[in-house]
Amino acid sequence: KGCGKECIYVSKKLAVVSEQACATCVSRCKQCPGDAVSVVKLPSNLTTNCTHKYGPNSFKLHGLPGPRPGHVLGLLGTNGTGKSTALSILLGKTKPNLGQITGVAPDWEEIVTYYRGSSLQNYFTGILENKLRVVMKPQLDARFARRFTGKKVRDMIKQRDERK
Repeated sequence: KGCGKECIYVSKKLAVVSEQACATCVSRCKQCPGDAVSVVKLPSNLTTNCTHKYGPNSFKLHGLPGPRPGHVLGLLGTNGTGKSTALSILLGKTKPNLGQITGVAPDWEEIVTYYRGSSLQNYFTGILENKLRVVMKPQLDARFARRFTGKKVRDMIKQRDERK
C-alpha cells in the first residue's frame, strides 16, 4: 500500500518515479522483482545553480568552468560528471536550459542575465556577438592521434598561430 500521493505512476507503459518520492515509495521501488527498478543514491540533490538538466530523474549539471581569454581550459573527471555537456555549452552547441525541462526553454538573453556578474556573462555575450572564437581538441581518438605522430605541440601551435 502506497502513501496516497503520486510518487509512482505509469506513463506510456513505463513506470515513472517522481523526484520527490516519499521514503515509503522509494522503499517499494527497491523491492520490485527482477531488478525492474533501481534506485541510485546520489551524494546530494543540489537545488540551486542548475545549468542544464536532461529530464526528470536524469543528469543535472551544476555550474560551468569559467574560461579566461588567452588560457587553456582542461576538464578531467570520471564518466558521467558532465565534462562533455559543459564543453558543448561553452562551445555554444548546446543552449543551457537552466534546469527548465518543461515549458519554454530560456533564450540566450535570459541565459546571459542568469550569469550576470560572473565571467560567464561576458563569455556568452562574446560568443553570441561573434567576438569570441572557441576551439576544442577532440577527445583522444586513435585515428586522430596517429596524424600527429612525431610532431611537437609547440611546432603545431606556431603553425596555426593567427596572431602573426
